[in-house]
Amino acid sequence: MIRNIAVILITFLCAIPARACDVPVFRYALERWPVERYRLTISGLAELSAQQNQALNQLRELAARTEIPVNLETPVFDTLRSGSPALELTCPLAADRPVIVWTGSLTPQNARRIAESPLRRKIADRLTAGQSAVWLLLESGDQRLDGPAASLLEDELKELEQSLTLPEPMSALNVQNLPELRVEFSVLRISRADPEEEVLVRMLCASEPDLSKYSGRPIAFPVFGRGRVLYALVGEGINRENVRAACAFLVGPCACEIKDLSPGMDLLIAADWERAIEESWVDKVNATPLASLAGMAEELTAPAERRSALKRGLGRLGFNVLITIAGVLSVLGILTFMILRISGRRKR
Repeated sequence: MIRNIAVILITFLCAIPARACDVPVFRYALERWPVERYRLTISGLAELSAQQNQALNQLRELAARTEIPVNLETPVFDTLRSGSPALELTCPLAADRPVIVWTGSLTPQNARRIAESPLRRKIADRLTAGQSAVWLLLESGDQRLDGPAASLLEDELKELEQSLTLPEPMSALNVQNLPELRVEFSVLRISRADPEEEVLVRMLCASEPDLSKYSGRPIAFPVFGRGRVLYALVGEGINRENVRAACAFLVGPCACEIKDLSPGMDLLIAADWERAIEESWVDKVNATPLASLAGMAEELTAPAERRSALKRGLGRLGFNVLITIAGVLSVLGILTFMILRISGRRKR
C-alpha cells in the first residue's frame, strides 16, 4: 500500500512540467502573468505652482491612460507630510515589505520620466515583437569592466540563439494563425549617469536587496514576459554558465504557472501587452490557467476513473490528504529547482 502511494506521489510530481505547460517560460509570462502595479505617493501639496499643477495632471492622466497602459496605481496624496511637493515611487516587490524605488520633486520632467524612457520603450517594443528576453547591462562606468561584460553577453547570446531550442512538444503543434515563436535575445546598455534612465536604474537596483553595494561593477538583468526582471548577474557572475542557465530557463517549458513562485520583479513600463499577444499559444496547448495553490493541486489529479479507484482505496479523507501533500511537494520541488538555478548565478 505504501509503495503504491509513493508511486502515485511520484507520478503526480513528475506530471508537473508535462501537465503544467509546454509553452516556453518567456511566452507564458507574456500571455498570462499580470503586471504588478507601482504605487506613487505625492506629498507637500499645500501650495502648488503652475508647473507643479501641470505635473500633477500629467501623473493623473498617466495612471488613467488606456491607450498605452502603465502599471501605475492612481497617485496617493499624503496630506500629513509637509515640505516641498515631492514624489515617492514604491515597487510591488513584496506586499509586506514595500520598497521605495525612487524619490524626486514634483516637476513635469519627473512626471514624464516616471513611467517612460527611451530604453523602456525599446524593451517593450522588443518583447512585444517576440524576443525571448532583453538583457540589460547596467554599466559600472569603468570601460575595462563594462566592455568585456558586454562582449561576453553579446557573443554568448548569439550562440544561444542557435543552440537553444523550444520545448519539443511545440514543434508538433499546428501553428496556423499563431505568432512565430523564436529564440532571440538582445542587449541594451544602461549608463548609471543617464538622467532619462534614472528611474529604470533605481528599479533594477531595487530588484534584489543588496545590489546597491555593487555600483562599481557591471550588472546584467534578463527581462522577459511583460517587463519582468528575472534576477541579476553581478561582475564575474556575468559568465557563460550563468547566462546560459538563465536563457535555458526562459526558453524551456513553463514548469510553474504561479507567478509569485517565480523569481523576479516587474518593471514600471508603458506598454499594451494584451494587444501584443494576438493569438494565444497557451490556449493552443490547453495549459493550466494561472491559479491558486489549491487550484493547482486539483489540476494535479489523475483521470476520473483513477480518482475513483484512489478514493475507494484510501477513503475521501486519505485521498484529499494525498492531493494536498502532492501539491505541497510540487511547490517545494519547484522552489528547490529555482534555488539551485539561482544559487550559482553570482560569483562576486
